Amino acid sequence: MSLTKFDSNFYRGKQVVPTMSSYVAFNVGRQPGRLVMAGSVASQASLGSQIAAKLCLEHLSDSILDCYEKMDANEDVEEENILERSLKRANIAVYNFGHQLAAGGRLASSLLVLVIENERIISGRVGSMGAYLYRKGNIYPFFVNKECTDTCIGVNSKVLVETAEVEAQPYDSVFLFSRLLSESQERLLEKLLGGIQGRVDFDLDKLVENIFIDSNNVEFSQVVCIGPETVFLRDYV
Repeated sequence: MSLTKFDSNFYRGKQVVPTMSSYVAFNVGRQPGRLVMAGSVASQASLGSQIAAKLCLEHLSDSILDCYEKMDANEDVEEENILERSLKRANIAVYNFGHQLAAGGRLASSLLVLVIENERIISGRVGSMGAYLYRKGNIYPFFVNKECTDTCIGVNSKVLVETAEVEAQPYDSVFLFSRLLSESQERLLEKLLGGIQGRVDFDLDKLVENIFIDSNNVEFSQVVCIGPETVFLRDYV
């Protein structure tokens, strides 16, 4: 693996209610070149939706960890389907939990996930959140559709999962936002990053505050910067 250096940062608005959203980032199996980032947002202010936001992220993380554990143990797991499978597992877990509480359809959340593995960047979502690649001065949305309001985690036993994939390159940056960016916001992000080649140093807090008028209410933003190439030396006992 050559692309094994990841720098990440996170933002949460100062006025955000903590129970309305969650986010996480972790390295599965302590493997160089592997990263998982994800976030969830309750679809409504109800207690049911808040439970769904926490529950779906927990089940997503458990599923991804389980899949990679089997893959690292050379068990038969299709790597390409890990992300979609984990999103669907999270959905059915929230859906079943809701029906156990006789609250079917009232546990609803959006869920966004990013996986970097084998120099590939794969993103998936259920609901209206956005992932964006910044490469060589340009912003590229991972998802074509601007709105996905008809689908949420936990509402139905089956859910529509959107996925997108791109080969990673040194100095790529990937942004996850709990809200979709308009075209004007995409161009503003591009401008704020400087429109230059290669990696840039930036303050995520200032970026979010410039992009969103109500930045204090933005549930989460995450960013990962890839590279430059790094050599890791392993300790031997």
